[in-house]
Amino acid sequence: MTNSMWRFGGAALLLLCPLFLCSSTSGQDCSKWAADYRQGTVSLTVEKTRKETGVVVSGSGSGFIVSGDGYVLTAYHLVAREPDTDSVKIEGAIGSLYGPKAPMKVVVTDESKDIALLAFLNDGPTYTLIPLSNPFKVQMGGPLCSLSYSAPLQADYQAITGTLSSRHGQDLAKGITTLWTTQMPSNPGVSGAPVLDNAKGGVVGMMYGGIQQAQNVNFLIPINMAATILRDYCGIEIPQGDGTSKPPSEPTLESVQVRFILSQGDNNDDKDFDTAVAVQIVKGDSVIASNDDIASNMKFAVGGSYGPFDLAVQPSVTKAIYSNSLVRVSITPVGHDKWISRVIVVAKFSDNSQVKKEWQFILDQDIRQVQFQNP
Repeated sequence: MTNSMWRFGGAALLLLCPLFLCSSTSGQDCSKWAADYRQGTVSLTVEKTRKETGVVVSGSGSGFIVSGDGYVLTAYHLVAREPDTDSVKIEGAIGSLYGPKAPMKVVVTDESKDIALLAFLNDGPTYTLIPLSNPFKVQMGGPLCSLSYSAPLQADYQAITGTLSSRHGQDLAKGITTLWTTQMPSNPGVSGAPVLDNAKGGVVGMMYGGIQQAQNVNFLIPINMAATILRDYCGIEIPQGDGTSKPPSEPTLESVQVRFILSQGDNNDDKDFDTAVAVQIVKGDSVIASNDDIASNMKFAVGGSYGPFDLAVQPSVTKAIYSNSLVRVSITPVGHDKWISRVIVVAKFSDNSQVKKEWQFILDQDIRQVQFQNP
């Protein structure tokens, strides 16, 4: 998408309509939802620190609360950790662009659908959520309303109306093919904003961004794309109505096995009986598969192959969630061991497909953990 640079940082703003016209189209009114759901909307501030330079790049977006314990849904591209990013700091202000900011964390992401689930670190309050609705109940041309913030435009809590144009949209540059289109205006800072069924209320999607080459063609992410994340991490089901348009099921992770192959060579040591080994597969701040005590009291000799060892898998982890996750191998050595090995990770899914990856690593008493990225 050619205007992706303003979707995070606002470095080159693409305004799809004059600001004073962006508050409403087609004479629609969503004042009721704007009043009812204000305390469920979140203004997000993101600071990304670059690894080599230490430069902090700031961005802003919108999100909405989906559960009383403070889970927030937003767009992945807003909080994405790029390869040159050292750290990502996220803060959220509820109900106002200028409200008190509270620290947040990334819980889980699905890059293939541009979805991120965040959470407030303060779990004391009871948060006000915005209810969800079946996106397939909105007819083509049906009325929509989004509730958002635009820090680059200094627009505090705005209600923007429009209609559903189509259920077929894609951002080929980002590899996202599950978008819907709307002529609802899309301004800097609205990424992740809730999109409501303006006739009945309830979130049916969230804002994604616009396209430079066409007038009034903007994208939204239908809420059913977040169904698995919402169910597994928040215990929330998206209403299905009459059930005639249920979202397709996605392949889920059924098992993960790891195998270790120790290299030959004078500089390598066996894995001793008293060296503890752990493997975790993580996405964001969530552990999706793990075994914290592999081959306890077992020796791995140089030149040998050991495993497979099973990892405990969290329920309903989709292939999209598993994609781009991190594999962490950790040891707790006793003495001055140097362990040179290959690790082979095989993940199997419910559609009988599998993802297999192999890495080489060196661990010793000084370097006790390594991590690798899944494809």
